[in-house]
Amino acid sequence: LFHDYKLSSGRERVSLADGSFTSVVGKGSLSLLNNFLVHDALHVPHLPLNLLS
Repeated sequence: LFHDYKLSSGRERVSLADGSFTSVVGKGSLSLLNNFLVHDALHVPHLPLNLLS
């Protein structure tokens, strides 16, 4: 799913709507619909859903 995937340093976190934080484990590019490329997409496995914003 990810292209050019790189592991995170372990310090990067994202804040959630409830005020809590969760860790980013990696970053990479995603190819969507075969012609749309998203760069620097964060891999946050503890989110219960996929989020694109």
